[in-house]
Amino acid sequence: MTTESKTAAGYVEISSLALQNRRLLVTEKGRIGLGPCQVQPGDTIAALFGGYSSFFLRPSGEFYQLVGLGTVYGLMDDALDAVRTGRAEQRIFDLI
Repeated sequence: MTTESKTAAGYVEISSLALQNRRLLVTEKGRIGLGPCQVQPGDTIAALFGGYSSFFLRPSGEFYQLVGLGTVYGLMDDALDAVRTGRAEQRIFDLI
């Protein structure tokens, strides 16, 4: 096996592990992302204070259930900018 083949095989293996239990998604605003495989249309994607990734939350009555973590291209940067400029909708999520 050549060095290039070994590198390619290693990349495929690492990518497969990183993508396990993940789902490619497109938001209503057209952003692409990678979320938990359990994510469904209607779930809320939130940038929570102190968090480093996007949080996927599912409404359940007046509460929310944490579906998992993921990433949505540009969401965290836009959320930070919105907080700085006062455009952010700040909400409290009661989790179950």
